[in-house]
Amino acid sequence: MFLEWGLRGRAYGSRTAPFAYPGDHQPPGCINLLPVRMAMSPKWEAESHVNRVQPAHQALLFGAPLEPQPLVRAVCVDRYSRDHHGDLIFGPEPVMVVSTEGADMDSSDWVTFSTYLDLTLAIFGTDRYYCGLGIGWTRAPQFVPAWTSPPDLAALLTWLDAYA
Repeated sequence: MFLEWGLRGRAYGSRTAPFAYPGDHQPPGCINLLPVRMAMSPKWEAESHVNRVQPAHQALLFGAPLEPQPLVRAVCVDRYSRDHHGDLIFGPEPVMVVSTEGADMDSSDWVTFSTYLDLTLAIFGTDRYYCGLGIGWTRAPQFVPAWTSPPDLAALLTWLDAYA
């Protein structure tokens, strides 16, 4: 299934192709549901998420490398622009890693899926980094138990206007 929408009265340079990644200046609303066999595959993992999940990353996220290693270690479930995405990392209790341009598994914070879903629904799909999820470029990446910086309406509209 593919569905895309924009803000009323706004013109956009282009539309997102079905099952492709949305770009920076495309409409801000996009639901792009892939067939499960496509999304849960080593090929999709290699092409579509933050980077390859290594045993050292599993040790950081879950306390130890997984044995045996799963066929698919991660799946991109939320690509909300060309370089911003949320990836579900499989483990005993799967977690979401959020990323932006230049970020990778060694620098991105992680949250539970329910925290990520609460955040995503509350901010209408705008950028997750301004709401308490971050990148550990100046510190070690960490588990974030709750999002802490809800934006006000003016900030959301400013962000959406920049991408219109």
